[in-house]
Amino acid sequence: MSDLIIYGYKTKTGNKIGKFKLQLNPIAIKISRGTQNQKQDDKKDASGNSTESTTAKFQPAKIDFKFTLDKTGVVNKEINSKNLSSIALQDEIKNLEDVTVKPNASTHKNPYVALKWGSTFKWFNYGQVTALSYQFTFFDRSGNPLRADVHIKIIEIEGSSAMRNF
Repeated sequence: MSDLIIYGYKTKTGNKIGKFKLQLNPIAIKISRGTQNQKQDDKKDASGNSTESTTAKFQPAKIDFKFTLDKTGVVNKEINSKNLSSIALQDEIKNLEDVTVKPNASTHKNPYVALKWGSTFKWFNYGQVTALSYQFTFFDRSGNPLRADVHIKIIEIEGSSAMRNF
């Protein structure tokens, strides 16, 4: 079974900055697209009737999913390819933020992201994270978080999905 991987890139043409491999794959992924036509002109024919023309405008996909990071020991699987005993959950959340939302020092933009999980995202362009939130839901006796529910929203950007190089 493969795991969903989030790749972070400095630019939309590449320059990989890192990746984050999910411990548990999402149960559901919501993908929405809209339709909107862009009005080109509003001309009238000789009779005064409108000959308005429209062209389709790029409508980015919005991708929304949730997943869980669990360091309780119930899920005996690595987080981001790291042994559970060697990491703190907060450190892995920071790694996820670095790949998805931390602005690049030279471009001052959030990273571009690409998702890979089977053929689910095969025809999607790069995107940028519009929201990343997490909620700690379980703690050890000392108050250290052991489980987090993560929610991520991504909006596709215009460009070629063929440029992605995993």
